Amino acid sequence: MGWGSGTTQFPYLITPLEAIQTRARADGALVSWWLSNWDTAGAAATALEQDVALVFLNADSGGGYITVDGNEGDRKNLTLWGNADNLINAVAAANPNTVVVVHSVGPAILEAWIE
Repeated sequence: MGWGSGTTQFPYLITPLEAIQTRARADGALVSWWLSNWDTAGAAATALEQDVALVFLNADSGGGYITVDGNEGDRKNLTLWGNADNLINAVAAANPNTVVVVHSVGPAILEAWIE
């Protein structure tokens, strides 16, 4: 979504986790989740022995008043944010059926984990 002059609050926005949980309840499936990108050991433990592991990542941009991962406003590089590469590698090492979902305002470097 980003920030700055182009941002807005979406009253109807549903997070991927909420949508997956809703569908899982309807199907009688179980969903586990881990919401800390920096605790890669916890994320890997949660992904272990699951049918599939989903990893959601992002890299936003916006006006120059917020700094995230060294990026003030607009992105200064093509990396994903929030320890993304380390998180993906840890989860994929624990679960070979890992799906990565990237929400980015532009291109991103994927070579650290694409295989």
